[in-house]
Amino acid sequence: MLLCSDLGDANRRIWFSIPLGFAYLACLTLSRFDGRTELVPCRAFEERESDLVTLRSSLDQPPAMPILPTPACLAGIPHQASSLGHGGTGSPSSCPASGKASVTNLYEAWVRNPLICNLIRYPSTAGSAVRALQLLPHIMEPMLMNASNTSCETFTIQEICIARAGLFNSLQKIYPSARSNKLGQALKLLITFPRYLIKALLAKHSRRSFIWSTWWFESKLPLLSSALPHEAKLVNEEFLLDPRIRSIQPLFRGCHQLVELACFFGVDLTKEAAGFLDTGLKVEAAGKMIDCSRLLHTMSQFLNILAQLDTLGYQEYRPSLKGTSGGDSINLRLLTRMCRAFQVDGDELAMEPDDISGRSGSMLTNAVHSLQYGLGLFWSAHLALAVTSNGLDQTGTAGTSIRQMFVHLEGVLNTRFCQWLPKYAAGCPSNSRWVDACGSPKEVGEAIFESCRFLEITAPPPAPLICQPDKLFEDCWGADFRSQSMAPPLKTSIVDLPELHKEHVMRLDLEHYYMKVQPDLEATLLELLHLDRQRTSVNCASNLSELMFRILVGLQQLEERKTSQSYHQQAGPIVVSCSYDFLSFRTAWRTLETWGWSREEVPMLSDSVNLAQPILAALTKHGKKVKLVHITLVSSVTQLAMTPEELKAILKAAREAKAVVLLDACQAFCNIEYDFGQIVDGALGDVFILGSCVKHARSLEGVGWCAFDPCNSIQKLLPSGWCANLSVLNFPMHDPGMPEPRECLTGGTVANAVHAEFFVKQQRYLLDSGISVAAIGRRVQSLHQLFLARLAANDAGLCRAGQVVGWKRRQAQPAAQSKVLVLDCSQGHLAADLLAVRLQEHGFRVDARHGRYLRLGFDLCHSEANVAALADAILCLLDS
Repeated sequence: MLLCSDLGDANRRIWFSIPLGFAYLACLTLSRFDGRTELVPCRAFEERESDLVTLRSSLDQPPAMPILPTPACLAGIPHQASSLGHGGTGSPSSCPASGKASVTNLYEAWVRNPLICNLIRYPSTAGSAVRALQLLPHIMEPMLMNASNTSCETFTIQEICIARAGLFNSLQKIYPSARSNKLGQALKLLITFPRYLIKALLAKHSRRSFIWSTWWFESKLPLLSSALPHEAKLVNEEFLLDPRIRSIQPLFRGCHQLVELACFFGVDLTKEAAGFLDTGLKVEAAGKMIDCSRLLHTMSQFLNILAQLDTLGYQEYRPSLKGTSGGDSINLRLLTRMCRAFQVDGDELAMEPDDISGRSGSMLTNAVHSLQYGLGLFWSAHLALAVTSNGLDQTGTAGTSIRQMFVHLEGVLNTRFCQWLPKYAAGCPSNSRWVDACGSPKEVGEAIFESCRFLEITAPPPAPLICQPDKLFEDCWGADFRSQSMAPPLKTSIVDLPELHKEHVMRLDLEHYYMKVQPDLEATLLELLHLDRQRTSVNCASNLSELMFRILVGLQQLEERKTSQSYHQQAGPIVVSCSYDFLSFRTAWRTLETWGWSREEVPMLSDSVNLAQPILAALTKHGKKVKLVHITLVSSVTQLAMTPEELKAILKAAREAKAVVLLDACQAFCNIEYDFGQIVDGALGDVFILGSCVKHARSLEGVGWCAFDPCNSIQKLLPSGWCANLSVLNFPMHDPGMPEPRECLTGGTVANAVHAEFFVKQQRYLLDSGISVAAIGRRVQSLHQLFLARLAANDAGLCRAGQVVGWKRRQAQPAAQSKVLVLDCSQGHLAADLLAVRLQEHGFRVDARHGRYLRLGFDLCHSEANVAALADAILCLLDS
């Protein structure tokens, strides 16, 4: 009778109401809504309620795939009284719809209230859809009241209208029986027009668009539907009890309630899709997936409303949300899991051509893609909103920062279906042309070629992989010219180190390392060293110093046995070593001195043409008193490298003196190609090669190794770090025997299993791609030549930045050149350390040693453009 409120007397109101009554009855008759699904409670409520209870109990524990935080971590205001107070501490919520029973899920109590509990009481999902659409005004009108407290009231109302239209149209598209027919809609529009006209005239101008859209959408509801319960209408009314949350809660909470409504129906649709897929009804499954995608896109639209919240006001409101998070939303968690549960690839989704009226099997594939895109869009928008609202390192109720949640976002997006798509794309025709683009050849797609009308040219020969840094390394390494204490690793898409860590943590068992990684590691090392597995063994430890000291202890025990009859002799064993030995080895010689050993340190000069000559002279001088010869293949500071011929001469002289030889290959391994099988001329004998998988080997710390001959002369005296093999571990009460000779140097501290596997996978990829250590050396030497030419180096290796260290050796022995180029800047315009600092300001990272040496590490990650840019930066600094 609201339409007649402005008429004069009661008689006129009665006569006016008669035609309206007939029109209303006609609407009831013409409505499409099936009367058999009248919205009254039924037995289905108990079944649905029991499902919900079971679901809650099963999801009380943290999910396997943690849920991402929302702008407030989807936080819910506690149903128990907080500082905002709705009763005493620990009292149940005073929310009119929360019920009398105490609720353990705080988010459900705060967000759902009567929403889902009311919806599940109806036998058909269409009936629940009508209930949800009836609830929209009670959720959105309070949101409208807070639009003035957002970034822009007009824009916020616009977003509210768009979101409401999306949800309304989606539900009525999915459930046609929740929609009135056109005649019924027209009659209802006519009947309700005066009431909405009055409301629009009395409302603010900015809110009139919402009022008129409400008039339109409510007319689309079927007429044969019971009214909402009183408690449902009060779904967002308790905010009026406390003025401190009045300015933001209705809008913030309303958005979460709308998400919850969409999730409720999304779960049902996903369950139906899974059921259809299990029974082979692929067309029906695709339809349900598309329907769920509609709702997921609508959920993303609700986040646009949240983005309009007053930024500072939200920060003041956020503490009142402490106590729960969006991870407690049962339906949201379940929907995420179910959407990701379609872990199928395109081959499994393929359908026969006649499945869909002669169409190919792309319909179901597209549906899965649309569904998982909608899920990814929602969570990606969630994270973006969380970062911009709270900061990247802010934490939610569970104590997890938003930054950490990006890792879980990858788990949501990287489904098996997404991993299958690149495999399919690899088999598609390229449809490309080669054109002349600004004087250089460029490959473009056929569509671009037809549109831009380039001049087509003959395709250039394909560049080898070794000359394409962008295919092997991340772009960030292009300006990194440090001397490679740790060389840049390959792209994560080639070898995924985080995934290796994850798998290792999931296993928590070293059996994989001993049974799989260690044999592969030994095989890879032997291949790189060019040694025969029948004659050589490789043992690993967490660091090579442990391996080295065990060799020294064994050697000392041997000498004690030999000299037991003449213990007081004055002259002890002699060690011949080099002046550029690394610090860990120089420390070891101090230990030998306490045992009565003496050391002959041979000076190594950077301009020396023959590095072996001083060592040979020392061996000739001391003869068989020399019991140990230590050779550093490539020096750390100056990067001087031994040649294979020099090593052969030294090993020959050491064997004649019956001395043990330690070869320090740390700086040489994967830097310079050494064929040790040829150098040692067969078996290693008493030669021990020590190295690690850091530096040029591209792995990380914790993997030291030693290649040795199991038949060496001190084998029985070598103290083992790992005395038991896996077969003995089942009998821990028995003293294990010493291991077999091939395992006698296995580390007491296990090598880093993940980094060992990381090394193996990277080196195997390079070797399988035809990229050997020698090939890398040739590529890097071409970069050296380009760099020195850019700096205008003369025939003596002198340029404006300084003198190239070891220039004569580099010219005479091109096969023994390190990847690291060292410049002596002592006579240049800028000291090495100052030049390194200035280059870092220009975006280049380099090393400086002793204020004199500038060390530049070149690698496959560098292109000609990177090298030219570094040279130009150095020239620019020298000119300034």
